[in-house]
Amino acid sequence: MLIEKGKAVFMRTPELLVYKSVINQVPVFLVYTFGHNKLRSAGYITQKPTTNAQKLIEKTIVKFGEPSYELTNGKMWELPKSIVYVDGYSTQIRARTSTYQLSSGVLELILKEKPEDAEVTMRWDGVLTFIDRNYYRQLSEVAHPLSDLSYYEKRLFGILKRRETTSVRTPTGGRITIPSELLPSQEETDR
Repeated sequence: MLIEKGKAVFMRTPELLVYKSVINQVPVFLVYTFGHNKLRSAGYITQKPTTNAQKLIEKTIVKFGEPSYELTNGKMWELPKSIVYVDGYSTQIRARTSTYQLSSGVLELILKEKPEDAEVTMRWDGVLTFIDRNYYRQLSEVAHPLSDLSYYEKRLFGILKRRETTSVRTPTGGRITIPSELLPSQEETDR
């Protein structure tokens, strides 16, 4: 049995090696991808939405400094032997309904901050990836680079992301989950 820092292999194929791990209190999959018996990429993908996945971004910035590129979805560093990519994105909004809501009431004039209603919780997914520079260069020379990527490489490269959902707990204790793209945006609501 293969072991990575005392962890048993979660999944193994000739092109893939996956372990379950934890970094910075975030449960992750540690993923290695191979092609032609060479390491193409390695990185971390959150196992499930969590409240502290942004720590992946913070720790990466501390380690490597300001990114070479601020991408639409994520940050990228060009290092001598690898490309580093990191992204954290909201994937789960949980809301609880309650009979009561918080208000400043008569204390509005003396409270420094308005009481926050802690009924909404955001959960995030994240990815931190190291890509071999030679492999990245090869992808830039291919007509259809997406066809060369495996499912896990698409996850590591930020191409496939978990869909954002909004989950509402009803007063009766049930839960309704809706894909967030089906809900009106804040701009539409404000109209």
